[in-house]
Amino acid sequence: MLTGPCATEVLAASDVTVNVSAEKQVIRGFGGMNHPAWIGDLTAAQRETAFGNGQNQLGFSILRIHVDENRNNW
Repeated sequence: MLTGPCATEVLAASDVTVNVSAEKQVIRGFGGMNHPAWIGDLTAAQRETAFGNGQNQLGFSILRIHVDENRNNW
């Protein structure tokens, strides 16, 4: 089990507990998360940086995206 401070400001609890023995989902790959409130859609250059394997590129194989709970915003 991992416990540590939360990196973002929230109005709720500031600690998070990760129970690694209670697997809920298997993800194969290395990646990050893109939220429209932070950056919006990635440009072609940003996608190349994220998924490229060259110098100064991140080598992601997956990128999670935000799905708004309001289907009118899809």
